[in-house]
Amino acid sequence: MGPGGRAANGVDLSPFFSVVVCTNRWQDIGASPTLSGVVAQGPLTQIPRLLGHEMGHVYGLLHSRIDGSEADYQDPWDIMSAANDFSAPDQEFTLIGPGLNAWNMRSRGWLDETRVWQGPDAGFDETVTLRPLVRRDLPGYLLAEIPGSGYLVEFRVRDGWDGAIPRAAVLVHRFDGGHSYLMPSNMGTSDLVAGDSFGDPRPANPPPLKSLFNSFERVDVLAIDAGAQQATIRLRYRPAARVPGGEAVDPMYLILSEKAYLTWVEQHYPHVPKVSEVAAALRAMTPEERSAALARARTLTEYGQLVVEAAGAVRT
Repeated sequence: MGPGGRAANGVDLSPFFSVVVCTNRWQDIGASPTLSGVVAQGPLTQIPRLLGHEMGHVYGLLHSRIDGSEADYQDPWDIMSAANDFSAPDQEFTLIGPGLNAWNMRSRGWLDETRVWQGPDAGFDETVTLRPLVRRDLPGYLLAEIPGSGYLVEFRVRDGWDGAIPRAAVLVHRFDGGHSYLMPSNMGTSDLVAGDSFGDPRPANPPPLKSLFNSFERVDVLAIDAGAQQATIRLRYRPAARVPGGEAVDPMYLILSEKAYLTWVEQHYPHVPKVSEVAAALRAMTPEERSAALARARTLTEYGQLVVEAAGAVRT
């Protein structure tokens, strides 16, 4: 390459992001920091399965992983796990794919954020229809996001670069430290089909009060119709409840059962405290804090008296 990004034969390479250099000597394929491009040595390396992977490195992508492991090449639904992925045979290019997962796309700014379903941060319980991640030509959402943890939920079908994946399925990924992580379902599989779920266990009905102090997030796959190019999922999210005013929560409340905690309260926190104990608490307060505490106590007294009077009126 000559000065100004012009090759020796006069072709201006400056408009291009990077280069791919191919040789007739078999050795290897890899991203080259020197060229800011890819070097493919030998005829067996010039296939999209490998070229796409190495080009991903040039664009800043790292190897994809599976949740719970720091090992690379562990997400076979993503081309950044080549050559441990589901690559489809192609008559012209030998092996192609698979595609990129949604989080890898977002990390490079390649994701159309207008096609991402997003619910309110305050929580939601919604049924959403997803289109295949690569079918930007179809109307509707291409993926969904859970706000608490940043999980992205996508739908993939056996078509094109994804032609070798085992089945049409829903995938869930997170992103951390430059790597995407494939999340396992509640049934232990990596690709979710109808009847499978991801996230927290199904909540009790009605949910125990204690559960409100914990966040809740869950994905249920209700139906997959590969022919119609759509997956129907139920998304549930609830952030952890915040204690008003920031008061501390007794850790025993989060550990014991409801019945056991009532016993604990009776033993350690009497309903009628001693005057000396209240006085000690008041002495530890500033004058302003004592004034505010007295104002609240008087308000509670007034409300209590109203309830007593109302109860008397009901009896008569």
